[in-house]
This record gives sequence, structure tokens and C-alpha cells, in this order.
Amino acid sequence: QVGDVWSLDFSSDGHLLASGTRDGPVRIWNLADARTDDVLPDRLYHADQYGNFAFSPDSRWMAVGCVGEKVKVYETATLKLKAELTKRAFVAAFSADSKSLLVADLDGTPHWQDVETLTARPVPGYEGNIHRVEAVAVSPNRRTAALGLPDGTIHSDNLSQ
Repeated sequence: QVGDVWSLDFSSDGHLLASGTRDGPVRIWNLADARTDDVLPDRLYHADQYGNFAFSPDSRWMAVGCVGEKVKVYETATLKLKAELTKRAFVAAFSADSKSLLVADLDGTPHWQDVETLTARPVPGYEGNIHRVEAVAVSPNRRTAALGLPDGTIHSDNLSQ
């Protein structure tokens, strides 16, 4: 990796590691031989603030928050572009079934986006007027999300779909 590493994420099967720098591309590392021949051409969006990519639980997809206010979803095996979501600021996590992606709009409002149909729906049970979600964490079983807000509060939601 060239430059400071700002973001890291393992694939769920533990075979791959993604790394990203603020000014460079996202690299996919094969952990079996510690090499990286696979490079996504996309530069991360706001990588200095939070990790901005995520693997799906089934390791089939990888989503990357990109410069240009886009989130791109790639097929992990081939790195072919599956979907491009416009006017999105960052990626948080995939749902347990790998069919939906927790993303945020440019103003930071979180919602679920279906990877196949590209339809968006609100986070269940989330209410309130937020201008920006600063951080998001999703539990390993993908049933609970924690949203860090600029006022120092943490909002927790049941993500049952």
C-alpha cells in the first residue's frame, strides 16, 4: 500500500483484506500469499474520517464509498461492478442476508439500500432529525446498529428486516 492506511476490512471468510488510503485506490489482499494484484480504481470518499468499505457476510460483495458521492458494489470474486449508488456518502455494513447495504445519504441520514433493486428504505425504528451520522457499527449477527451522532449521543436500532 502506498501512503497512510486509513481503512481496513476483512472478508467474512477471512481470505481477503481490503485496504485503502486517503489519496489512493482500494487494494484487495489475498491473505494466503500476502499479495495484492487486485486494485479497485476508486478513491475513498472521506476515508480520513471512517472506514469506507465493507464486505458482505457471504463474502460475495464488497461495497466502497467513492469520491464523487457514490457507493459502488463489486462482486468480490471478479471485482466486476455490480451496482452504483449515487448521492451516497459512505458505506457501513451489509445485512445478515447480504441483500441490503446500510449506507448514508450526503447529509448523513442512514438507510438500507437493496443491492439488486437499488431501492432504499429507512432504518427500522430510527426517528429524529440528524444532519450527520459520524460513525456506524453493526453487531456481528447484523441485528443491531449503533449510530454515533455529532452531539455525542449513540442511537441503537434493531435491524430486523
